[in-house]
Amino acid sequence: MSDQRTLPVWADDLRRRYLRGEASMFIVHGNVYDSIVDQRRLIGLTDYLTDVLLKETRETIAVYNLATGIRFTKQSSSFTSSEELLLSSGKERVLPAIERMLIQGRRMAVILEYAEAIAPAGDPAFQADADRAAIVTLHRWSFLPEIERGDNVVILVAENLTDLAPKLVSNPKVAIIAVPMPDRTSRRAVVGFADPRLGEKDVDRYAEMTAGLKAIQIASVVAPPPPAEDDAASRQRYIASLLGAGGDVPERASKLATLTATLSRDEIKRLVAPTATAVVAIEEDPTERARREVDRLITRRKREILERECFGLVEFVEPAHGFEVVGGMDEIKKDLLVIADSIREGRTSRVPMGLLFTGPMGTGKTFVAEAFAKECGLPTIKLKNFRSKWVGATEGNLEKILNVIRAIGQVIVIIDEGDRAFGSSEDENDGGTSSRVIARIKEFMSDTSNRGRILFVVMTNRPDKLDVDLKRAGRLDRKIPFL
Repeated sequence: MSDQRTLPVWADDLRRRYLRGEASMFIVHGNVYDSIVDQRRLIGLTDYLTDVLLKETRETIAVYNLATGIRFTKQSSSFTSSEELLLSSGKERVLPAIERMLIQGRRMAVILEYAEAIAPAGDPAFQADADRAAIVTLHRWSFLPEIERGDNVVILVAENLTDLAPKLVSNPKVAIIAVPMPDRTSRRAVVGFADPRLGEKDVDRYAEMTAGLKAIQIASVVAPPPPAEDDAASRQRYIASLLGAGGDVPERASKLATLTATLSRDEIKRLVAPTATAVVAIEEDPTERARREVDRLITRRKREILERECFGLVEFVEPAHGFEVVGGMDEIKKDLLVIADSIREGRTSRVPMGLLFTGPMGTGKTFVAEAFAKECGLPTIKLKNFRSKWVGATEGNLEKILNVIRAIGQVIVIIDEGDRAFGSSEDENDGGTSSRVIARIKEFMSDTSNRGRILFVVMTNRPDKLDVDLKRAGRLDRKIPFL
């Protein structure tokens, strides 16, 4: 695979594992429906694989999904595809044909898009024959020596591993590659690509503000609007400054602003007052106004996008009050202000991993938690009910929430009624869902790299129902009673 340009971390990992001979079949999952900046262009993951990562070293590259069938982005002169294969989209006919090509051909790459639709997860007893056959076929490919000897590679693209057949995910001959959300360096590249006019400071600021968004979303938000003249109000102020003083100036400026909507500033000046020498400056710098509008747009769109991507599982909180409206509770406020100051000043070693607010109903736990978030000045999200009646959906919802939390960066996570949200690991009536949820949350909360960046604030009036390991030091290590 090409080594001529700097590759993303996930792509370099795929290349190295292939060259070491670890596997000839890969599952690429995670942020797969995003764009990648490559040499001043923004392209999707499939195009990046076919046009950048594999193009120079593969003689034939085929891309297949259930909707559009198979297409060849590159074909060797010795390879001829049948018309029947190109016209067919059913996996029961295409997969055997691809297998023959992999066995007979050399230096070939096959990319299977939406792999979860080709080999879906589920109980084999309830799956259709075509689904079971596809799972068996893909599983066999990982063990076929002809594919490895022919220097061929197969890449399955799926967003969630939980949607893909476990027989493939757990296969030791299949390598798993995770595509992460854009890090700060990637976001800087996207911001600079979307608006080349921005200076270094603005690029750094927008790269920080857009944490948690995909590259394609960042590009759409930061990209400047199409060239256009100022709005009517700005044009009216400019014309009024040309006309000077007078009782009828506002009325005349309003009419002229409407009539000169398509003219530039110089054309307006030549038409209205060609001899005017002193022009009153516009009240507000257009560049500064545009910057503030972009800031507001990023904040609003970021909230909308993240809430939509989490399917209503999280809610962004914008506290309207700080500790100045909290009466009493002086000792509680004193302790929390020390934590808020440490967060603002970047002294992460002094910040606890999590806070546990415990006390009877009506003692102000939620009110104080939102005021504390306001004092910290960090984005704040509140977990809503992520449990589902469907098998595996609860764990999938939790994983999506944790991925968003990790991508945002610095954030406060408020969890009300923690005993109900997490459940109990001793509850065996839910098929083990509660124990798996608690185990995953324990693992995430004990990650010390999140200290000072991700702060959990859990509230409950029944701390005895919380799992004992959640309440130990290193997870919810500061307990604050509300009496």
